[in-house]
Amino acid sequence: MEESEYEKQRRKNILANQALLAELALTSPAGPLLSSSAGGAKSNRAKSSSSPGAPAKRAPRPKPKKEPTEHVPRRTSSRLAGIPADSELAKKKRKAEDDEAVRVEREKEKKKQRIDERMKFVVPDLGWEGAKIVVRDEEEELKLEDEEDVKEEGSEDGEEKGINRIRARLGRLKLWEEFPVADLKITQERIYHMEFHPSRDKPLIFAGDKIGNLGILDASPSAAIKKDDDNDEEDTDTSTPSITNIKLHTRTLPSFTFSPTTPSTLLSASYDGSIRSLDLNTGESTQLYALEDTGEGLSSLSVLPDNTIVFSSLSGLVGHVDPRAPANTRTWECSEKKIGHISAHPAAGRILATASLDRTVKLWDLRHMSSPIAEHESRLSVSSANISQNGEVVTTSYDDTIKIYDPELKVKTVVRHSNQTGRWVTIFKAKWWRTERVVIASMNRWIDVYNREGELLGQVGRDEEQITAVPAAVAAHAGREWVVGGTGSGKVTLFM
Repeated sequence: MEESEYEKQRRKNILANQALLAELALTSPAGPLLSSSAGGAKSNRAKSSSSPGAPAKRAPRPKPKKEPTEHVPRRTSSRLAGIPADSELAKKKRKAEDDEAVRVEREKEKKKQRIDERMKFVVPDLGWEGAKIVVRDEEEELKLEDEEDVKEEGSEDGEEKGINRIRARLGRLKLWEEFPVADLKITQERIYHMEFHPSRDKPLIFAGDKIGNLGILDASPSAAIKKDDDNDEEDTDTSTPSITNIKLHTRTLPSFTFSPTTPSTLLSASYDGSIRSLDLNTGESTQLYALEDTGEGLSSLSVLPDNTIVFSSLSGLVGHVDPRAPANTRTWECSEKKIGHISAHPAAGRILATASLDRTVKLWDLRHMSSPIAEHESRLSVSSANISQNGEVVTTSYDDTIKIYDPELKVKTVVRHSNQTGRWVTIFKAKWWRTERVVIASMNRWIDVYNREGELLGQVGRDEEQITAVPAAVAAHAGREWVVGGTGSGKVTLFM
């Protein structure tokens, strides 16, 4: 059949376009505009129909590594502003811009600075002498006490009674009413981490905040500070809570713990890249270790039974430090992304658990760090991984779950729990409370307590009207029924 004039003109235009593209050394993004024959079109159709509904898979394109952008003050045009080039006003403008550039550079350098290697702080007398400290043997007794409550000779009826007893104890916890929550601001900025001191005689609460402050609250009845109120006509005394604040680091303080053998020693890791030891008796703070790169930050630390320290970094490093010989510190690159949390087995210290932004929780043997001994991947990033005395691991993940694993890292229990904290609330991190309970904050502004089977045991602070913010950073005392939470404004909610 003879082509029409229109078809001839169309073919002519297509050939002219192809010739032009070839001359310019370009190729058409859609491939050839004209098939050589009708048969070619048929073969293309046949090829596409061989895998109906299956889109062509592309190899994942490697993401380019973003270079850090430097925010420098923007200069403005004097000509456009109508300022003569050699005028006094132009000179003042240049000086102001130069001063601002210097200020920005100093701020940038300040972020990389660290506290001096040795510092002395004023720490109040916290009454260590004679104070009873929870040691590991007592923790074992408390663990057995909880287990007996739960098991009750192994019968289902007895187990239910044991769980009910624990629920009753949690139900009796009340908000500390010595002072209103509004007065219990123990750090300047948002609280990232909290711990109870192991003393069983008095509730001593420690909190680390966004700018490196360590806040200490002594909640014992005799600790309140008496203050004369001269403004009142009547002769009345008022008191304030016993709060101490120490500038321990220059950047965020996301992790600290107490030495298992010397409870008056606090060990801390910070985004400023250093690990420090604070003697609470003398107030002396010493730098034990620091990364060479001042821009690198530490995210977590854990102390082994032999008093050595393991740490994780924001770039995926894991390190092992002996405070007696910090020069012999070993580091391993265990992830390409941030490791947000590390935990050492309280009894078998060589076993470590790491939680990473790459969505994995991993178990490591400190003697063979070339590869993990076990690994599990979640749908979204894992925020924390804590090992209990019996080797079980509890994790918190952005897929809105709390997972409990057996010692071989096989999933035992999955609990649905909202972990979408957003930008202004500290990331939730589930912690073991002894070995039978897990404690974690709730977006509903209370503190959830679960058992190791995932059953909800209690919601501490559920009916408290004073709590107006999420107590995202939580801690529970190993030897007492004491629970505390810390908020984004640096305030604490204590239940006893």
